Amino acid sequence: MTDGGVPGTKRCTSCGASYLSTFFRLEACCIGCEAIRKRSELIDDRLRRKALETRRRYGAKLKGLGLVGDEGDLEQLYGWSTDRMAQDIQRVRETGCPYCLQPVNAAEQGLGMITLDIINADKPPHYSTNVLWCCARCNAEKQRVSIETWEARQSMWNLWRLNQIQLGIDPESFGIVQLNERHVGSQLTLW
Repeated sequence: MTDGGVPGTKRCTSCGASYLSTFFRLEACCIGCEAIRKRSELIDDRLRRKALETRRRYGAKLKGLGLVGDEGDLEQLYGWSTDRMAQDIQRVRETGCPYCLQPVNAAEQGLGMITLDIINADKPPHYSTNVLWCCARCNAEKQRVSIETWEARQSMWNLWRLNQIQLGIDPESFGIVQLNERHVGSQLTLW
């Protein structure tokens, strides 16, 4: 098969570029696009497994507390959809921890660096309002300090970032996720 009159080449159906035929396996897309797709599928599988395992673990814990009958109740009663959970884990991977706004380098440190926080343990674990994926560091710190101390620290992150910018220091140079207009002058939000 030739592409554009060049013998021994083939056009990739995914990226549209022409490559030597040896850069293809049996599929119509080149091995580069195939590798990207497989890597993407691998991370999707990992994210889904993490979501399922987290839901199973919390389901067992909440069943022991009498809040749910079984793991499936988390999705039915509280909105713990596996697909949504996987998307939220991916969002934290890409945009950073919603508490400290620092990057979560799950590629180097593994998805274990992203944990689930039940924001207020005294309220039902509704996924939309009382559950948050964050970095393990913030989740552990939140468990160690009083709620008053935690809330006070959270209110200071925004002030610190603004102060750094006024001093001409780029917080991003310290690994802090970019401060955008949505964060300036308002309480930091998850997304």
